[in-house]
Amino acid sequence: MTVEGDELDAKGNKKVEVLELWHRDPIECIAESLGNPSFEHAQHFKPRGVFRRADRTGREYDEMWTANWWWEIQDLLPEDATIVPIILASDKTQLSTFCGDKQAWPVYISIGNIKKAIRRQPSSHAMILLGYIPALKLDCISKARRQFQAYQIFHDLQPLVKAGKDGVNMVCTDSWLRWVFPLLASYIADYPEQCLVSCCRENSCPSCLCDPKLRAAREAFNLRTQSEIFRVLSEQSQGLQPDEFKEWNLQPINPFWADLPHCDIHACMTPDILHQLQKGVFSDHISKWAASAMEETEEERKKELDGRFRTMPMHPTLRHFSHGISGIKQWTGSEYRDLAKTFVGALVETVDPEVVEVTRHVIDYMEYSHFELHTDESLAAMEQS
Repeated sequence: MTVEGDELDAKGNKKVEVLELWHRDPIECIAESLGNPSFEHAQHFKPRGVFRRADRTGREYDEMWTANWWWEIQDLLPEDATIVPIILASDKTQLSTFCGDKQAWPVYISIGNIKKAIRRQPSSHAMILLGYIPALKLDCISKARRQFQAYQIFHDLQPLVKAGKDGVNMVCTDSWLRWVFPLLASYIADYPEQCLVSCCRENSCPSCLCDPKLRAAREAFNLRTQSEIFRVLSEQSQGLQPDEFKEWNLQPINPFWADLPHCDIHACMTPDILHQLQKGVFSDHISKWAASAMEETEEERKKELDGRFRTMPMHPTLRHFSHGISGIKQWTGSEYRDLAKTFVGALVETVDPEVVEVTRHVIDYMEYSHFELHTDESLAAMEQS
């Protein structure tokens, strides 16, 4: 890939930077997954409704083919079409730890037709390395434009458009030749990459239109929709300067998902449980907020909470913080979750009961999010929390 910048060299010519993009054909990756004989008894090709009771109540949502999305998209495709839900995942990775700035930006691809228990096993190789996006320095571009140009190179990759619109014939593990439609259904990424993919700034929500200054507001905000976001970005690229561009905190990017059929990129985002819930919502926000409701000074709060955690009765399914929590310097995801399980008990009778109730609802939501199988009842409980 050749990028022409706006910086000039000694001869007065625009500087040019050549980037290497290593990638596989995504259609070949999908064909490999569909035809892999090791997945013969772990694939499904049509939507299913799973119920706990004979009267068709107690709907269960487990695998991707049990979700409403598959049923809704199936009705929009031709009669003989088979949906292949595409799962993409990317994560910019720092390769050098102590010195240097070497980075890799891998992108992985998988399909929702494979059972998730198989798909998440590293030994099954169901997550295929699609390629490496160039980790850019872009010295040929001025500093003011460098960030936006780096984002644009990420979005210049446009796979799956033609196959998703017209379909393609593929042989599956059961030896059937199916007319499959690869459609982007899920994108796994941490928060910075969610913002990058959804074309919004990193102080914004990639799913809704909440103003960054109003994050603590109690009002509900409208969800972002792919059609509206693309309309605003198109008007901005034409020099029309729409008001929504600044109001919605967008980046001047031509997104890769613009032409993908039956896709809403904002609905594709999956929450990052570790960084966004356990560390973000609980550790960085709700735990500090709840502790600040105590009347004591900060040092007294730490001593009080440490004493409460030390004196909690031990239980085989709960972690006992025998030395309190203030002395833990490096927290892990499992420690965040262990702390959340006993945090409400440590708060009781130290803060207002309403603070305890709010904290309990947030932690209930976090615990529900860890379920591998949901029912209508559990989803209603999450909505209530």
